Amino acid sequence: MKRYDMVETELPGQGVVFWPVGTGDSTTIVLGDNLVMQVDLRDMKAADEDDAVVAAVIDRLEETLPRPDGETPYLAVFALTHATRTTAAASVTFWRAPS
Repeated sequence: MKRYDMVETELPGQGVVFWPVGTGDSTTIVLGDNLVMQVDLRDMKAADEDDAVVAAVIDRLEETLPRPDGETPYLAVFALTHATRTTAAASVTFWRAPS
């Protein structure tokens, strides 16, 4: 598997994605059609670089989460297992209200 494939993955129909985020945690669990769970969230600025070897998790989720209403990405469950500066900052970024 190429490094690009690891950071540009699609969500499976059912299964688990362990996002490559360096030191930290970010796991997506797909249980069914519109049932996706995110466990912790680490999104790094380095993911925006052309040769990134870490995933831009927030971008990937926005692109691949189901859209039951045809427009809005839907995440059924978010679980934060430990509050650190990196996981909390990414969580706030992900859950911000659209402008």
